[in-house]
Amino acid sequence: YPVDEVYGKLPSDGISGGRPSYMATPVSKRELRRYVSLLESHGIAFNYLLNGACFGNQEWTRDWQKSVTVLLAQLQDMGIRRVTVSTPFLLELVKRRFPSFKVKVGIYAHVDTPRRARFWSELGADAITLESFSINRDFARLGAIRKAVQCELQLIANHVCLPNCPM
Repeated sequence: YPVDEVYGKLPSDGISGGRPSYMATPVSKRELRRYVSLLESHGIAFNYLLNGACFGNQEWTRDWQKSVTVLLAQLQDMGIRRVTVSTPFLLELVKRRFPSFKVKVGIYAHVDTPRRARFWSELGADAITLESFSINRDFARLGAIRKAVQCELQLIANHVCLPNCPM
């Protein structure tokens, strides 16, 4: 199938991205800008991960909010127009301050019911990655979620994590 989007993040940007920083590709902002431009020339979007499940309550501080806003402005300047989040606060912040960004809800938000999907959709999500472990083969529930929202839905079919892993 054609590739529409790839995702990733800088190894250290002060904002959690759902994966340990040591697993990130060691790229600079300049290298990321070149990569985003190369992808764009092939019709592929880059989705920047801001999808940590917890920010240690730092998201309520002005300093953290300023740092996120600065980061988002830098991403926009690099040509990035898509981000993935897993907290309602961050979704609202991005949509309010950077309305041109397409915002996807990440798997760490654990969206697995029509009600949860509607919640995120009503906050302004453009796409939702469904909690795949428990519902990938639950076609009735997938159908109900599809009927509940108009935004894009995504399933991850090739997890490397163990089902119901406590980590």
